[in-house]
Amino acid sequence: MEKHWTEESSRKFSYRITADFFDEIQEKLEELGLSQMDLAVRMGVSESQVSEIFDNPLNLTIDIRNVCVLLAPFPLSDSAFRSIFPQPIQSAHLGGGPTLNRRAVPKPEVLVLLSGGLDSTACLSFYVSLGRPCTALFIDYGQPGATPEEAAAVRVAAHFGVPLQVIRIRGARPKSDGFIDGRNAFLISAAIQERPPSVSVVALGLHKGPPYPDCTEEFVKATQKAIDVGTSARVQLAVPFLDWSKALIGSLCDESGVPVELTYSCEAGGHPPCGQCASCKDREEIVARASR
Repeated sequence: MEKHWTEESSRKFSYRITADFFDEIQEKLEELGLSQMDLAVRMGVSESQVSEIFDNPLNLTIDIRNVCVLLAPFPLSDSAFRSIFPQPIQSAHLGGGPTLNRRAVPKPEVLVLLSGGLDSTACLSFYVSLGRPCTALFIDYGQPGATPEEAAAVRVAAHFGVPLQVIRIRGARPKSDGFIDGRNAFLISAAIQERPPSVSVVALGLHKGPPYPDCTEEFVKATQKAIDVGTSARVQLAVPFLDWSKALIGSLCDESGVPVELTYSCEAGGHPPCGQCASCKDREEIVARASR
């Protein structure tokens, strides 16, 4: 049989496997009540890129693992991924061009807003595990916990071997702990302004649970629209954990070996942490699990 395995037959086989796979993805999207736009938001790409993949799955423009990860409870390890999917659909190609990988694209393409906390650390780990060249940005905007947060961000970035940029901005009024109006919009705007030219994705560790208006899907979509129409930047927001609970992020940290002991999370900005707020308790629980 091997002598009859031509390039054309391989291409047809690849197309059939890939097309069948995307049919399953479409069914999963419908089951979850997600649109292709919703998927684009979570993957940090444009809706047109997602549509192009579904219309012509053989001409992939993004790593298919992104789809697997965001529709599954946990990211697949490389070995598990290779054991499930054949080689033709393990790589992403641009119009039949070279495979996208860290060597082919050495400049950073994903900027992760890194606060030094659990969520942003998990977000950085997520994109590093996908092989996306990353850079990180810490913003000191006068928050109470700025000093320990920055120290944690430095530790986390060093662990992943990712460059970290630190910027300091001071407003007219001191910032309080807890919810700060306009915080995420401000951080996103600063990230777009300060990003390296090669960056096309700004990623945040937003997740389900906090009752804040700037942690919602509506906020992400509205902010993306503002970026599209109000700037010349071709930047996509990425929020891979938007539908995830804090507990699920904690499980991801356990499964992926995220260095939670390097992080800092305290709503009061205490140094040492207060140990009483929800962020402290969440972190303590996850660190305790990781150390067992």
